Amino acid sequence: MLEMLTEQYFENSPKLTVSAIFMPMIFPKLYEKMNSVYKKQSKSVALGSYIKNADRTHLPFEKSAKYYIAFFNAKGFYFVKENDGFEVKSIYTDNKTSFALPKRTS
Repeated sequence: MLEMLTEQYFENSPKLTVSAIFMPMIFPKLYEKMNSVYKKQSKSVALGSYIKNADRTHLPFEKSAKYYIAFFNAKGFYFVKENDGFEVKSIYTDNKTSFALPKRTS
């Protein structure tokens, strides 16, 4: 996580694992002291990493949009329709943090 935040060019930064979304719960004092810009960036990237992994693991079982939504709702995630498509938000992050779904998924 620290390597990702300190990279000058975001595209070259290391990829996060799925567990990164739970880092604020594991290290609450560290996240309290983080700069708000870095905090928002880390939450957004961690949420995106989790969603991509969940998509891969859920894909073989997906029957319809109803099952897709139910799967994420059961894990603490919800969908919000925005102007550009759908975004995923989580009960584990603040209300401002979201991850845009790819167009094919929307």
